[in-house]
Amino acid sequence: MFIEEFFLNLTVLISFIFLYHQIYRSKFVTTSTRNSHLFSHRGILLGIAGGLLGIVLMHFSIQVDGNTIIDLRVIPLMLVALYGGWIATTITGASIIFFRFLIGVNLSSLSNLLLVIFSALIFLFFASRMKNRWLSIITMLVLSNTVFSFITYALIADFKVYLTINVAYWLITITAGILAISMNNHLLQSNRLFKEYEMNAFIDPLTGLNNVRSFDRAFNGAKQRIVKKQENLSILVIDIDHFKQVNDTYGHPQGDLILKHVATLIKDSCRSVDTVSRNGGEEFTVLVTDLSHVSVSQIAEKIRKNVSEYTFSINNDTLHINITISIGVATYLVNTGDVDDLYRNADAALYKAKNSGRNMVCSYSDIDKDGSNYIKLE
Repeated sequence: MFIEEFFLNLTVLISFIFLYHQIYRSKFVTTSTRNSHLFSHRGILLGIAGGLLGIVLMHFSIQVDGNTIIDLRVIPLMLVALYGGWIATTITGASIIFFRFLIGVNLSSLSNLLLVIFSALIFLFFASRMKNRWLSIITMLVLSNTVFSFITYALIADFKVYLTINVAYWLITITAGILAISMNNHLLQSNRLFKEYEMNAFIDPLTGLNNVRSFDRAFNGAKQRIVKKQENLSILVIDIDHFKQVNDTYGHPQGDLILKHVATLIKDSCRSVDTVSRNGGEEFTVLVTDLSHVSVSQIAEKIRKNVSEYTFSINNDTLHINITISIGVATYLVNTGDVDDLYRNADAALYKAKNSGRNMVCSYSDIDKDGSNYIKLE
């Protein structure tokens, strides 16, 4: 009977941890960031969550006699001590103690006070002093269970019941502690991977810039705002000159390194509000709002100049090379009447720059119908 009721406590514990991670998809906290959560809202939230879990576990507790109830309330206390620090542990412990006194003020509730205090001190002490995480968990549970055994010896008169309760309690608490930590780690890993996949859906993993999907999202959002306000919206389409030759000569790993540096140079040359993206391969774009076409062309020239003057160190700094880029610029309401043509026009200006000698900025304004003219900004 006691095993079945403890098993109910265990299912409540596991279910609560799972729900917590679904609702609060941030770190349940990890031991590496434990100290940073001591006084943060996250640490306070963790303490409240731990206290709530302890209260729920007490609601499904095992009634030993008229006043004594037993459950797994020390497990959330251990979790919070491991990952939340002393502030969160204090909140959890105080919540458990307060609720137990609401049930009734008696010898059993006073014993609960001692169990929570001693267990919290044990958990906090070993959480910060033992490098082996699993060894520290087993040590904490064994010591907390020892305190439990001493306390319940004074509460349970029937030695057979006392022995049965303690054997069941030891088995279930150690099992619950290991399962709770394992599940927490698994959910942390799952949430971390989910966030990585979510981020990679909009971030280029090589350069850290926005990817083409993120560019499309930003462009569509900007279109809706700009068309209503009739303001300028510009696109810079940037391509590295002869990049295939770079990859063929030095190898793709060195080419990737150059792409990272070019991405940094482009981003550092733009405003913080501009949307800088890698649209694929060696092509980059910059989405610029609320600037004149002249100012946007100046930004483009700044990018071109910064890249052309930069010396790229590759092959573990044993080789130094220079590369150039070509840029096409188009601006809505200046040289593009339909905002949906903006990217196509900027791309056309880029190809004009490519076909006219590379290492230059070409504006769509300077392309005749036959595509014979371009501007090279000095």
